[in-house]
Amino acid sequence: MKEILNKFDIAYQDSAKYYTECPNCTDKRKKKGARTLLVSNDGRYVRFKCLHEGQCDWNETQYYRLDGKEVEGIPQGNNFVAIPDDIDLPLPEGTSYHKYYNRKGELVTLNVRVEATAEKKKYFYPLSMTSNLDFVKEWAEPKQLYRSEKLDPKKERVVLIVEGEKTADAAAAMFTKADVISWRGGSNGVSHGDWELLNDRVVYLWPDADEPGVKAMEQIASLLKAKSIYIVDVSSLEQGADLADITKEQAGELFKTATKLDTDQVDKYTLADFKSDVQNYEPGIELLLGAQTKFRFPSRGLVVILGRTSHGKSLFMQNIANWVIEQTEKKVVYLSYEFPKNETMLRMIKIASGVRYSSDIEEDNQAYFDLITNNNLEGCDRIIEAVDTGRFRINDLQYRADQLAEIIDKPAYDNSVLILDYLQIIPIKGMDSQRYRELQKMCNDLREIANRRKILIITGSQVTDGESPYQDRTREAKDIEQAAEMMIKIWNKSHAAEGKFVKIKKDPDTKEEIEVPYYDEVAGDIVMHVTKYRTGIAGFKLGYVKKGSLTMEPVCGRIKKNEEDF
Repeated sequence: MKEILNKFDIAYQDSAKYYTECPNCTDKRKKKGARTLLVSNDGRYVRFKCLHEGQCDWNETQYYRLDGKEVEGIPQGNNFVAIPDDIDLPLPEGTSYHKYYNRKGELVTLNVRVEATAEKKKYFYPLSMTSNLDFVKEWAEPKQLYRSEKLDPKKERVVLIVEGEKTADAAAAMFTKADVISWRGGSNGVSHGDWELLNDRVVYLWPDADEPGVKAMEQIASLLKAKSIYIVDVSSLEQGADLADITKEQAGELFKTATKLDTDQVDKYTLADFKSDVQNYEPGIELLLGAQTKFRFPSRGLVVILGRTSHGKSLFMQNIANWVIEQTEKKVVYLSYEFPKNETMLRMIKIASGVRYSSDIEEDNQAYFDLITNNNLEGCDRIIEAVDTGRFRINDLQYRADQLAEIIDKPAYDNSVLILDYLQIIPIKGMDSQRYRELQKMCNDLREIANRRKILIITGSQVTDGESPYQDRTREAKDIEQAAEMMIKIWNKSHAAEGKFVKIKKDPDTKEEIEVPYYDEVAGDIVMHVTKYRTGIAGFKLGYVKKGSLTMEPVCGRIKKNEEDF
C-alpha cells in the first residue's frame, strides 16, 4: 500500500481508513491543509477519493490492487453468503458471539460481544462472511431479530420481547413455552428490528427497568402489527435491572403484572399531552446578530449548513459558536474533522477579537499567539475563559459515523450546542459502498439523541453544484434533509467576481440586460438563506459582511414572501 501511495505523493498512515491532504488539488485551493482525501485499504485494494468536488480529478474513487495486478472492473460492495451453522469461531477470552439469521433461516451474521475491562467499556461488532469466505465487520441484513429462527411458523406461541441477547437467552430458559426474541443495538437500535416477523402474533414486552428501556418498548409497540400487545410492569425492580437479573420465580410473578395495550392508543396525542408540552416548552437560542436583526435557532434537533467548497461553512459555524458563547450560558462542543484543534481555537479567537491586522500578520499565526500570550488581543478573554471552565470544548479526534451517537448520548451533552465540521469528511466503518447507509443511520440517530437530550446539533454539508445556487442539492443524502429541523444555505457572493455565478437582469433605469451576482437583492458578501425550518419561517435571507479577519457581522435581512425587514 505504501509503495502505491508514494507514486502519487499521498501521505501514508498505518490505518485501514484515514483522511489526508490531497496532493492533486492542494495548489488550486484557497484553504490550505484541509484533509479531503479519503484513503482506505481492505486487504485487496487501496482506494482513494478526493471530496473537493468539481476541483479535483480524483472525485471518482481510484482503485489499485495491492498485489500489483490490473484492476478488472470496479470492485463492488460485499456479497454476503451464509455462515456454516456449526461454526466454532475461536475468540479471545472475554469475548463471545450471538448468531443472527435471515428470513430464509440462514446464519448470516455473528454479533461479537467484548466484555468490559478496567480500561474499556463493553462493546459489540458484527462479523459477516463474503463470497470470498472472508469475515468483514458489517451486518449482512439491515433488519434482523435475535432468535428469529426459533419463531413458531404456526404463530400459536406467544412472543416475549426483551432487550439484549444475554437477556433473551436467560428468558428463553425461564419461559420455555414462549418465543423469546430481541434485537441488536439496545434501546437506540429499535429501527434495526425486523418487526414484520411478529405480525398477527400475541406479543409481551419486558423492558429494562429504566427510562430508555421503557421508551424502547413503547417505540416497538408503535411499530408492531400484532394481534395483541402486553407490557410487563418492571417498576418494582432496581434501576437498570433486566429479566436476567432476577430468579425464575420472581419473573413468573412479574409476568402476571402484564397489562394489555390498546394498540389504537399507543401513539395517541391527547389534550393533556399538549398542555404538558406547552407548559414545558423551551424556546430556541435567540441570537442578536446585529443592531436590527434577531434570529432564533430551534431549541434542539439537527441544523445543516449547506454550501459549496470555500463558501464559508466552517467560518459560519465558528461564528455561531462565538455568538452562543457570547450571548448564552450554554455549553458548546466543537468536533472538527477539517482543522486541528489548535487551528480551530485560533480561528475562534480571531472571530472574537474582530480586529483586522496587516496582511503580514494575517498570514503569520505566530503573531496571533504572541498577542494572545501578552493579553493584547481584545475580545479573546471570553473564548479562553470558556475553554478553561469547560464551557467550550474543541475536539479533533476522528470519530467514525457509527461512533458519534454513542459519544454524544451522555448526560454531559444535555442542553448543549454540538457543532460537527463537517459531514462529508466524517469517516465510516465499512467500505465506500456502505457510506450512504452509514450516514443515513448517523443522521437519524443524531436527530433522535438531539431531541431526547435537548441538544442543538449544527453540522456542515457540501452540495452537488447546480447551474445556479438555487439548484444546489445536499450531497450524499436526502436523509440529511429529512432528519434536519433546519437547513441553511451559505452563498459567498465574492465568487461572482470572476464572472461566474451571475444571472441576467434588466437595469431598472436603462432597461438594458446586465450581469448581477446571485442573491444580489441581499446586502453584504455572504448570504444565509434558510431553506427549511420545521418550527419557524423558511425562505428568508440574511446578509453578512466580514469584519476583521474572520468575524461575520449581519447587515440586513428580509422575509422572502413579503420582503419586509426581518
